[in-house]
Amino acid sequence: AEITALKTQLAKIQSGDGLPPSRNVAAAIALAALERKADQGEPFLEEFEVLSQMAPNDANLAGLAPVAGTGAPPLGQLKASFPKAAMAALAAAGQGRAKNAGGALWARLQGLVSVRPANPQEGETPRAIISRAEASLENDDLNGALTELSALTSPVRDEMADWLEMASARANIAASIDALNERLLNQLQR
Repeated sequence: AEITALKTQLAKIQSGDGLPPSRNVAAAIALAALERKADQGEPFLEEFEVLSQMAPNDANLAGLAPVAGTGAPPLGQLKASFPKAAMAALAAAGQGRAKNAGGALWARLQGLVSVRPANPQEGETPRAIISRAEASLENDDLNGALTELSALTSPVRDEMADWLEMASARANIAASIDALNERLLNQLQR
């Protein structure tokens, strides 16, 4: 009976369920270090590997694997790079509407001095969608911005592809860390 109980406890430890208190503390420290590095946009591979050894089957932790070695830009950097990506997207929208070579040239010139709306606009035009995404970003709502931008179509969306990839990586990191923090908090309360 004792061997069965030990095997059960070992299985729980290896799966990350029911970590012993000292492992919970170590996991909390590693997660806090991972979160700090991730928030700064730095790689967090070492912290990720420590947590992976403690909870090898955690799906939220697995979600961090693709970016552990590179990190993702912090929200402030994404906010700073958004205007350039938005301007390129709006230029692409203008070129897509151009009916002839003169119209395409005019659209390119407008793209160089594109003025984005100061307030969020209603509607489904690229300009309106981008204005709402920008307003979400100003309120530190990255998920809201990504939701708005998901309505863009090619070629406008293609112009924002790099920004969208970085922003999605940041959002996935934040969601995974939030879930890991919640799980660890639940374990600490047991």
